[in-house]
Amino acid sequence: MLDFDWFSHKKFVANELNRLLPAHSFAEHMWKEIAEELHISLMECPFDEGETAFPRHHPVKALFILMSRDAGFYLDLKRLSDGGVDVPDECGVPLPDGLLPALTAAEQMAIYGFWLVTVHADCKGPMVGTGTNKYGWSREQLIGHQCDCVMLGYQALAYAQRLSSGQSARPDEIEKAKNLYFSDIGKKGSDALHGRRRDERRRVLEMWKSGNYLNKMDCARAAKKEGVVSVELQTARDWLQGARDPESWPAKQKK
Repeated sequence: MLDFDWFSHKKFVANELNRLLPAHSFAEHMWKEIAEELHISLMECPFDEGETAFPRHHPVKALFILMSRDAGFYLDLKRLSDGGVDVPDECGVPLPDGLLPALTAAEQMAIYGFWLVTVHADCKGPMVGTGTNKYGWSREQLIGHQCDCVMLGYQALAYAQRLSSGQSARPDEIEKAKNLYFSDIGKKGSDALHGRRRDERRRVLEMWKSGNYLNKMDCARAAKKEGVVSVELQTARDWLQGARDPESWPAKQKK
């Protein structure tokens, strides 16, 4: 029953969020890259001394408040487009001629929720009946992670609907999160962080394309161990979500 409820809710909230993304739009073509950038910003950006880690624990609510205060958060859409779309890779598609980088706050929120439900929810690997899966996650942990992502998806849907109708965060909502990492210095630090994260992501993709790893988690673990990435292991694994299998796969042939 729990698995059935999970799939039912996942399908419903994903469909509702997808409806908020216009067809043939920048949001539709770039949703995965945009969501990854948002997730990195919320989860990986450093915090000034004395500030709380509110975005890491409440990423969807933090994104809503940040966009309410900054009229669109701080994604550099031109850099995002130049960095991952004009030249397609395993996790991107070419941007059609004439389609300019443009996003509304509601689209960003819908994209983030859609990614949480359709990509991030499955990042810990396949469900198991007993024991753990090949990545070391038990059934209880997998269900808990999936349910958390669906709940965040519902929250993102509610906020996206508010943003699309012109409603921003109320003063009391902003006050509750007054210690959010949000300053001009923070934005500059975020831009530098994004550049480093993009380089790390490309290096992890190159490692995977080498075919020297049996699965993506093994590749992410190697990247972490060798110091290729500074992000958490799960983030490195998320970067490989959707990447094609290597054309030459020596590690699989040795199995």
